[in-house]
Amino acid sequence: MPTPAPFPSAVAPAARPAAPSTAPAAAPPAAEPPRKTPVSTSGPKSLDQVIVEYLASEAASERLELSVMAGGDFVSGTTVPLTVIASTSITRKAIAGAQVTIRVVSTGGPPQILFRGLTGNDGMVKTSCALPEVGTGNAALIIVGFSPIGSSESKYLIRKKGS
Repeated sequence: MPTPAPFPSAVAPAARPAAPSTAPAAAPPAAEPPRKTPVSTSGPKSLDQVIVEYLASEAASERLELSVMAGGDFVSGTTVPLTVIASTSITRKAIAGAQVTIRVVSTGGPPQILFRGLTGNDGMVKTSCALPEVGTGNAALIIVGFSPIGSSESKYLIRKKGS
């Protein structure tokens, strides 16, 4: 069985014979040493390069970080004292004026906002939150912070009384 001819795109175009030259033959150019130039970054980047650059820039930038200290367990039907501290993620500097919202979401009812406030000059806000009864459903306490350097969110499961 004869082998099929390759696709036309795989066949190199036929070379044309060179026109006769009347100039004297020049000596072949000297071989240049290999250059050690940095790779140009102005050309198109691979996906890996883009991801690495993004992760490096994100790791180096400060973000809002929330620390939550609770004066007890998160149990439905109880009141729990909370201290929320807003700080920068790398240098741990306090963030004054960060907006803090504390809310409860549950499978047994609509979301409830328990607290809204701003952090003081020390980056802290203190409050006591009365956690609602959740009945047979499940619930979570969600603490959200907003500041000029970003936002952050912490979530905690609210246990049912007696469990």
